[in-house]
Amino acid sequence: MIKSAYLLSKFDEEDRLKLLYYGHFEYYEKDSIIEDINNKIVIIAEGTIIAKSKEKEFVLKAGDNFGEQDTSIGVPNDNSLVFCCAANCKLLIIPIDVLNEVNENLITVKFKDNITLLQSTPYFAKLHGKALLPILSNAKIKKYSYGDKIIEEGNLVTGLYIIKKGQCKVCIEAKGLRSVKRVQFTKNYPGGIHSAREKTDCIAYHNNIPLASLTESNTFGGKSLLPINPSDSESGRYSLLSIVADSAKVKVLIITRDLLSYLSCTQRVLFTS
Repeated sequence: MIKSAYLLSKFDEEDRLKLLYYGHFEYYEKDSIIEDINNKIVIIAEGTIIAKSKEKEFVLKAGDNFGEQDTSIGVPNDNSLVFCCAANCKLLIIPIDVLNEVNENLITVKFKDNITLLQSTPYFAKLHGKALLPILSNAKIKKYSYGDKIIEEGNLVTGLYIIKKGQCKVCIEAKGLRSVKRVQFTKNYPGGIHSAREKTDCIAYHNNIPLASLTESNTFGGKSLLPINPSDSESGRYSLLSIVADSAKVKVLIITRDLLSYLSCTQRVLFTS
């Protein structure tokens, strides 16, 4: 359960081992009150804890965390909260300065470029780098070659695509319009149909007409991160266009909707309003 804990999901094996090395386990019986959590982060390895305030109660289960950092379920960092064990609990206690050191290394070194890239989009511009770490740790980076279809017209779009490297073409299907394509390619690439580039493009954009170009940091598919309007059908998730790699090497960062579960409830509001 510790490896799959929300807080630790953003770390690789080396960083997890460092946190475990400086952390320690504590055991509490049912109805015990968890005290003295200042300058510490507490991860629930086993059991259930109720976080109580004057107005509300939050249920924390194995894998959740509390203490000097926001938790995965949006429990406020409020000194007035009382943490009570609803069952026998096993807790991992990590000094906050150790966690901050590891986080800082991830933000400034390992994920620096990807954090900047993600924050350049309107979807994640308001989120701090720390909040983006678990998303980036679990996101996929895919590589494509010239002519590869990244998204095909009519197919379901499953995430936000951000171009890290290279260029792409936005295309629309054009069955029966091959002659139009040939005129366009001949105009763009002098040398007639025997032009090497034209031949390659005819293969790459088979039955598709290029409409626009996308370059590094451009995005597509962002609508898939937003909730479906009850008045709309699932068909709104299907692409009306194709995205084709237009460079020898194209690298794309893909953020799927399920990765938003790593954000707190408060942060996820950005994708529901």
